[in-house]
Amino acid sequence: MTTNLTLTPMQLIELDRVVSGLAKIRSLKSQLEAREAALLAAASSLACDVADTGAHPDGGSMAHRMIASVISAALRESDRTVTTRMGRAFTLITDYPHTHDAVSAGLITGAHAGVITDAGSIVTDQVNREHYEAAVLK
Repeated sequence: MTTNLTLTPMQLIELDRVVSGLAKIRSLKSQLEAREAALLAAASSLACDVADTGAHPDGGSMAHRMIASVISAALRESDRTVTTRMGRAFTLITDYPHTHDAVSAGLITGAHAGVITDAGSIVTDQVNREHYEAAVLK
């Protein structure tokens, strides 16, 4: 760390403690975001399974809405917000697995993953998407 301030040895120790603690908290938050994304993606997959088990005239949208409603009540978020989060999580898990792994490891935040998946949404070819993901995670 480069600084023009003169810190005492005790102040340096305290600064190191603070910075280390903040970095650890950020890493733990990222790990929790990754676990939450995995659960939201699982909810999306469950909704697809429910929709596939019967002949739904609505194409399964009611299954997604029902599951999102149950989750939204538990999380105290709107069902629209949960539906959006389920979709984003499903995309992260299925289309950007290495990005999800990086969040799980605490290397990047969920916000970083969101930027990666949003920017990569124009890449429709799986091979090109894999190259894109590898490049942005370097």
